[in-house]
Amino acid sequence: MSELLDRGRALASRMLKREKQGVIDYIHTPLTGTIYNPTKGTPVSYPLDAVAKGVEFQYIKEGYISASDVQVTSAVFDVKPTQSGKVSIDGREKQIIAVQQIPAAGVPVAWVIFCKS
Repeated sequence: MSELLDRGRALASRMLKREKQGVIDYIHTPLTGTIYNPTKGTPVSYPLDAVAKGVEFQYIKEGYISASDVQVTSAVFDVKPTQSGKVSIDGREKQIIAVQQIPAAGVPVAWVIFCKS
């Protein structure tokens, strides 16, 4: 099963690299310091093999994800994306509102990241 997921991850990465649009980066700001006094560290940028488009109808939720938001489909990269990170699309930073792993359980093959437009 693991070999199948590794092949799926490699296939997703190749396809997204070939269809890559513009410059899309995930910006992760790690927390440093103690649990009681966390401070933001230096932001780290991860280049993505990804495509960006308008949100598909099936993901639109009233007041949460709207039709004007951006859906980024990305190959797996060095860190797990979270809502505390940001996505830079051609130099413009976007706030992450939701992250979906593909497949929903197990080893991720790709990420779908929803950003405010």
